[in-house]
Amino acid sequence: MQSKSPFVRFRRPVQLRGWLLVTLLLALLLFPSGALAQQPNRAGLVIRHGDGRVVYRVVEFTEQEITGADLLLRSQIALITAAYAGMGQGVCSLDREGCPADNCFCKSYTNPAYFWHYYRLNADGTWSSMAFGPDTRKIHDGDIDGWSWTAGDSGLPSTSIDEIETMAAANASPGAGSSLAGTPGPSTSIHPADSAPSPAWVRSSYLGFLVILLLLVGVIGAVLIRGRPGGRS
Repeated sequence: MQSKSPFVRFRRPVQLRGWLLVTLLLALLLFPSGALAQQPNRAGLVIRHGDGRVVYRVVEFTEQEITGADLLLRSQIALITAAYAGMGQGVCSLDREGCPADNCFCKSYTNPAYFWHYYRLNADGTWSSMAFGPDTRKIHDGDIDGWSWTAGDSGLPSTSIDEIETMAAANASPGAGSSLAGTPGPSTSIHPADSAPSPAWVRSSYLGFLVILLLLVGVIGAVLIRGRPGGRS
């Protein structure tokens, strides 16, 4: 009986390694580096009511930046705004406290004068009042905005994005922490709606499924190749 040639002897291991290598390369091409580790951006929102109640929200977004108005809309907090020429949107009511759109600053004519004051959180934990409305504010990952129904000091707590996320989860309500973008008109009321998975999560899950499928195909192909007879010389 003739012995198998070196080519026949090593053909199946070579085919097996080649099949697995091709599968791995396809997986790497379809699954960009860091896709599983990629997380959506987060921004925080802190809303203080006139009676001292504080509402927390964390909004996820995949864009490089959004506006302060986007942050309010995506938080799904009930909102009423009014348009002012050259100044953008004025916030009349948040979380059902404030004024109607046709008299946006109705409580500012009293003494003390109440209206929604707009703030941003600084790196040192202090709050700074915003001179312009949320339309011009650029929000990036980790930024925190604050709103306070007040006639004086903000009364907003010093916090962080992680603390806000914890507080939002502790006071869980439909839509807390995530939402869909909306495009309301200049004077409208927006009420909470059901939340939906973030686009980044959906994309990562889809890519992960493709990688698992490719690896499964590779394993099946390797088993089939290994099980084929090597042939006789």
